[in-house]
Amino acid sequence: MPDTTWTHWTTFVEWTAEVAPAVQARLMAFLDVVLNQLAALAARCDGGDSVEVIIALADYVQQLDPASGVNERVAVVWEQAMAVANEEQVHTWTAIISEVLETDAQPIQWATSALLLERILRAALASGAAWGDPEGLVTAADSLEAGVRHLLVDVVRERIPANAYQRM
Repeated sequence: MPDTTWTHWTTFVEWTAEVAPAVQARLMAFLDVVLNQLAALAARCDGGDSVEVIIALADYVQQLDPASGVNERVAVVWEQAMAVANEEQVHTWTAIISEVLETDAQPIQWATSALLLERILRAALASGAAWGDPEGLVTAADSLEAGVRHLLVDVVRERIPANAYQRM
């Protein structure tokens, strides 16, 4: 039976008192776009089996800086998913994901796809997915989470300017 529990998960933001209002505003300008796209992408992928969606997200996730190591950690899971995936379904989900993300700037594409992939990996782990190595799923999900945090630091420090993540 396909693992689709991740389609019902949500992602939200909680602020602590230590986060200055100006930083919150800068981050929310970025996160509003990302979280809206994440909700849209998850809704469009509803009903998709996790293995095919994982593979379809690969092109977007691999946009992150290769030096971060995320690509290698995700590649292990990607190979495990490929072993059991339906190739025809992969093409279908690739087209759907591209349709949702094609007009977004690269930082939005990466953050959105990384958050969805992290959600899928954690759901696969929670449901005891038979196709993946549990340690590899955790490592890949943790790497994606760290990559998103790093991207958010770049947003805060304005290494990624506001015009780089606004809708094209």
